[in-house]
Amino acid sequence: MTTVDLQLDRCPEMVRRRRSLVPHAVATPQFVTATQSGSSTVSTSR
Repeated sequence: MTTVDLQLDRCPEMVRRRRSLVPHAVATPQFVTATQSGSSTVSTSR
């Protein structure tokens, strides 16, 4: 669990965005590269 993850959990709006992004992220190669380069919060929480 990273500090970014904690910050997202504190903000309900961001949590909603992250949850809504997860299904699209699976089918989006761009999100995969973004996850590898920066925050791996989504891949960690799944």
